[in-house]
Amino acid sequence: MSKTCKGPKHRSDSFFSWFISVCSSVCQALNLGFALSFGVLLPELMKEFGESRQKTVWVGSLAIGLTFFLGPLGSLLCQTVGCRFTSFLGCIVCAVSLLITSYSSGLEWMFLTYGCVFGTGSALMLSSYFLITAKNFRRWQSLAVGIVTVGGSSGLLIMGPSLQLLIDIFGWRVTYRIISVPFFLMAIVSGVAFVEPIQDALETTSHSPVEKQSDPEFPSLRAECPEMGLIRGERMGLTGKRKLIKITDDNCPTETQETNQVRSFEVAANTEGTMVSNSTGKLNKLLDFSVFKIPSYTLAVISLCLMNFGHFIPQIHMVNYCLELGISADSASWFFIPFGLSSSLARFVTGRICDVIWVNTMYIYQFGALLDGFAIVVLPVVRNYVGIQVFAVIYGIGDGIFITTMNSLLMFSVDEKRRAAGFGLGNALISLVIASGSPFAGFIIDTTGCYTWAFFTAGIVTHVAGLVPLTLFCLKNKKDDDLKKDKTRKLLL
Repeated sequence: MSKTCKGPKHRSDSFFSWFISVCSSVCQALNLGFALSFGVLLPELMKEFGESRQKTVWVGSLAIGLTFFLGPLGSLLCQTVGCRFTSFLGCIVCAVSLLITSYSSGLEWMFLTYGCVFGTGSALMLSSYFLITAKNFRRWQSLAVGIVTVGGSSGLLIMGPSLQLLIDIFGWRVTYRIISVPFFLMAIVSGVAFVEPIQDALETTSHSPVEKQSDPEFPSLRAECPEMGLIRGERMGLTGKRKLIKITDDNCPTETQETNQVRSFEVAANTEGTMVSNSTGKLNKLLDFSVFKIPSYTLAVISLCLMNFGHFIPQIHMVNYCLELGISADSASWFFIPFGLSSSLARFVTGRICDVIWVNTMYIYQFGALLDGFAIVVLPVVRNYVGIQVFAVIYGIGDGIFITTMNSLLMFSVDEKRRAAGFGLGNALISLVIASGSPFAGFIIDTTGCYTWAFFTAGIVTHVAGLVPLTLFCLKNKKDDDLKKDKTRKLLL
């Protein structure tokens, strides 16, 4: 399947680009909103299967971890078959996963049907809606990414109370079946909306070997047409042999006709060996480990790994923590409302701030990490419902800043050619700590019998994550030529 299949034609930063950004935000809300609301389901699953907190948490953590670990797979599919098909496939996989999981007879079965299958579909969705957003924007990239990330917090805002309401009325099994319906609907929406801008195809053509040929026997289309009506082009195949392609026309072609002729020329000149070479090149591009030679990217990944280890622990364990404080499950689920509102606002504002040319995204990320760590460290002191709501607001602001800058750092700390590799490889490493963070906290809670040390550990690790980027000052004399070429993101150096 070609990734340039027909669809609505538009240019970068157009109205349709913003429509794609909104659709991506809805996908984010549905995808991560449900996955990160696993804490609402945690007490029900522990009661249903009679398993420990540590083992039950692994089901949700595995799904979240695979969402990021399989980032390279999602990026590979986006580069090969396009973001539209990748997103469509991801939505269908998630929907089928939820349907099958609703019939689970044991927690081990859920490890496969929800943890593995849903995590795989979620990874395909994550890669597709972030990459299609980056492709559709040039001037407002950070703001567009911020809008997409708002979907995650909006999803928590909606999913948390909604899941608890559905569980109270129908039970968790029917709830899973109900939630599968929006995934089927989003498969249709993303299959229609996720289209690349037309200027990307034109720019690719304009930078093709046809126009860059400096051979005197290879004049431009307009210069050669009036006298000869003959266009000659040479393209190197895998064997290194040159192939002569002739396109005749009685009249001088218009600019549109010239573009079509060039495209026809390139299609005709492709050989089977060239296609194999392109496929191998795409795989090498997605597994381009040279991104770790960029100091700012490498330190960003290290910091983000530490950050993700501790950040999601309160979200997953919050409902159980509230239950031990004597707060009802219905009231505990409302924690996600102030958290989602403050996070959504912080994500939108952060995305807009990061578009300002003199603002360093890394500093914004550090502020969010330190604020997030502070909120988690003081959480064990909070013992009443009002304090939980105040914590939700502060924690939500830190979450919004962190999530928005995380995606921006992964995609824009490298040049555009290595953006897919940077996003995929970074998420793959981050997934390992996401999957282990909440179960590790569950182990501490089961061992000590309280949440204090689990939250203290999460807060300290988060603070360390916010301080790691300071080592960039030790490398300030080291010049990164590749990153400097990306003029739109040179402020990240």
